Amino acid sequence: MEKIELNKLTIELLAPDLLLLTLKEGITIEKEDVLEVKKHNLAITKGNNYAIVFDSGHFTSVSKQARELMTSAEIENKRIASAFVINSLSQKILGNFYLKVNKPNVPTKLFSDKGKAIIWIKEELKKA
Repeated sequence: MEKIELNKLTIELLAPDLLLLTLKEGITIEKEDVLEVKKHNLAITKGNNYAIVFDSGHFTSVSKQARELMTSAEIENKRIASAFVINSLSQKILGNFYLKVNKPNVPTKLFSDKGKAIIWIKEELKKA
């Protein structure tokens, strides 16, 4: 299994078209982080379409600029679906806000269980 360790998160290739992004505790994802992650996602998947499971960790956040960028055509290009594993009420509120305000263009869902998120994302991959 291929794995890339960055300052704020780890990217793991679970299958040729499935990535697990695990955020480190206490971090805030900024616009620059989103751009860096996109570059690594394309490299690890060899430029193919992929789906992502985001494991948000504890005490993490995403800046407004990063949330906006995450739903841009530039960043969503090649992404089939996204599943967010949330670990707190504040993350649930932020996640629901992201879904309603930023409106991702790919299927996106929140989960409290990583196993269920992976099952759902694999179903989305089958549909694609």
